[in-house]
Amino acid sequence: KTLYEGVFNSHFEDTPVKTNSLGFRCREPEEGDLEAPLRVLCLGDSNMFGRGVRDDETLPVQLEKELKKLAQEHADLKRIVGRKLM
Repeated sequence: KTLYEGVFNSHFEDTPVKTNSLGFRCREPEEGDLEAPLRVLCLGDSNMFGRGVRDDETLPVQLEKELKKLAQEHADLKRIVGRKLM
């Protein structure tokens, strides 16, 4: 049973929740995203979705911030990870 289609922009348990056009709780995909050298997919239940927290407090958003910070602090890490994935 589909509860909604497209963008969801409302409140759930007194917390604002918004999804993109694909139904994910993140920004809209931009041109070039699929060609990014490294992509991370987070799968899970309501905890991964961020039940009870704002959009900017979800685990995937926090993970993205930390990975970007690590990439800036350790520029060589990006090259190492890229080689291991190829």
